[in-house]
Amino acid sequence: MNPKIEKIREDIAKTETKINEANEYLKVLREKEKRLCDEELIKVMRGAAGKNGDVIALLESLMKNDSAAAGLSNRTPAVNEYNAQEEQEDEKNED
Repeated sequence: MNPKIEKIREDIAKTETKINEANEYLKVLREKEKRLCDEELIKVMRGAAGKNGDVIALLESLMKNDSAAAGLSNRTPAVNEYNAQEEQEDEKNED
């Protein structure tokens, strides 16, 4: 077989291997990012609920879109933005 063709096929195989490795690394990075974002969100929620606050009640209030009752009227857009980003990530991962 033509040595040029063989060389191209070897390069293709190497490139595919590198792409697969890069995709795996990207997946790990996205998982780490999600975990860190989740941890940050938990910190925000606990801080918003106060020392003896009920985080579950706070979340229920946010789910009902009753941010004023939860005392989070200025934070609700950030929570909504975070949820929108999560939905977009989920849609990307399904494709």
